[in-house]
Amino acid sequence: MFSPWQNIQIPLGQYIVQLVDWLQVHLRVLWDAITVASRWLVATLESGFTFLPPFVVILLLALVAWRVRGVGFGFFTFAAFALVDILGF
Repeated sequence: MFSPWQNIQIPLGQYIVQLVDWLQVHLRVLWDAITVASRWLVATLESGFTFLPPFVVILLLALVAWRVRGVGFGFFTFAAFALVDILGF
């Protein structure tokens, strides 16, 4: 099948590589700030979730789900997180 654009190629890959390289060089401070903030957030959430026993965290999340979405969603949330806990993740 003949296509009039068959031999036309746009070097989009090169443009993207150049853009990423430019962003890495000129916005390094921003990327470093995002990295520090995301690491702090993950560490804070991890310490918050591991502070209490897993069963208490599961109950709290199920209660929040129940209040926000309803009884069925609360039971599903409890069952899903309990299964994850039983499987050892």
